[in-house]
Amino acid sequence: MNRTAKYLTKKFGAPVIGDSMILYKAVWLTPNGKLFGSWDSTYEYKIGKAAKPMNGWCAPARSGVCASGMHVGSMDFAQQWRKNEYVPPRTKNKLVILACQVKVADMVATDLGAKVRCKEILPIGIVQE
Repeated sequence: MNRTAKYLTKKFGAPVIGDSMILYKAVWLTPNGKLFGSWDSTYEYKIGKAAKPMNGWCAPARSGVCASGMHVGSMDFAQQWRKNEYVPPRTKNKLVILACQVKVADMVATDLGAKVRCKEILPIGIVQE
């Protein structure tokens, strides 16, 4: 288990299962049922299809907060993100929580201790709240 996975297991109670963890992100659910990133609303997520950074590159750990990569975190992180003042108004009240399978080997860095930046995530479903 790498250092990031150990940290997340301890901090968020997200157990490592085999080579992966289940982590979460807030995404925009459109009226026609499509899922888009809550930040810029241009990246489409599809259940069961691997998601990678749009530019194809995940920044190394030393790159700082919110660098290029797929960002996921604890359930609490995803729920709090929905209340974030930086979420665009057009998506703010239409965010759902997306559960994602993340391979430990694809975890690059924890940002602000609240989320982890990854090379790739696999959306597995919308959390029913």
